[in-house]
Amino acid sequence: MRKKRVVLIVLLIVVLLVVAMLPFILKWLYKTLPRSEFLSFSGKYTLADILSYYASAFGMISSALLAVIAIYQTKRGQEKTDEVNRLTMELARKNYDIAVKQYEGQNEKASPKFHISISGCGGNYSTIYMIVTNTSDVYVINITSVSFEIKNENGEVVGRAKNVKFHSKVLDSKSKINVEIICSPLPYKTNLEAEWKFTCEDSDFNLYHFSAKHVIPNTRGVNSDPWIVERVG
Repeated sequence: MRKKRVVLIVLLIVVLLVVAMLPFILKWLYKTLPRSEFLSFSGKYTLADILSYYASAFGMISSALLAVIAIYQTKRGQEKTDEVNRLTMELARKNYDIAVKQYEGQNEKASPKFHISISGCGGNYSTIYMIVTNTSDVYVINITSVSFEIKNENGEVVGRAKNVKFHSKVLDSKSKINVEIICSPLPYKTNLEAEWKFTCEDSDFNLYHFSAKHVIPNTRGVNSDPWIVERVG
């Protein structure tokens, strides 16, 4: 791999040197060769014509090269962003699991409570539109998605959320918000279960962890039953 990289670098340097030296070579030929020989060498074009064409071609190649570099840099930037998002979500899941293990049901009466229902669904559950209602008297802030997975009856993950959009991350008592969960379209399947893990805080910045589960009889229909929401941390 390293040897190939060295060869590519050397080849690039040689090409750049040839490109840079070509105008000087043409000028030297123009001054060295008799005019008749130069014209037979270059055809009917003069030195000015050749250099003008060379400049145009070089400008076009440079623009194309800059475009390739920009595309490459954009791709690298997107890969780094995806990696940061992946690590952030992985850390959030680990913190979620730790909180679940430590939870003993304390302060249950004062914790937020939610009612979640599906208001609509894109084809084959490509997008899930949900209504989240705060049924408690607790003022809720910073609602954050930890993970969203759809599993088959064997517990195997067949779908994951690619993005979760909150129309608001603040929920006053008895108020509701719309949430969009964007997934890859699922093929036709039956007997699935969706689980959405999310966290929120109250006005005193106490952190709460929740798990919401929902049965999907098949991917061509929408189950209008409410989700089973449980505080787990």
